[in-house]
Amino acid sequence: SDTDKQTAEIYIPSITEALEQTIDYKGNSINISGSIGLASYPEDTANTKELIKLADKQMYVKKEGR
Repeated sequence: SDTDKQTAEIYIPSITEALEQTIDYKGNSINISGSIGLASYPEDTANTKELIKLADKQMYVKKEGR
């Protein structure tokens, strides 16, 4: 439902923030981050392949906004 999607959207910034970290590996700093794309079944689409495409598209929209 829309409420479930809205609730998921609330948690996305916290999850992506938790993923962001710098790791030291053999004297090299490696920056780790993540992006999340959200699509909801069946509100956005009932087609599995289309749902994945929509989530992927949303992930890239979020990445550009960083």
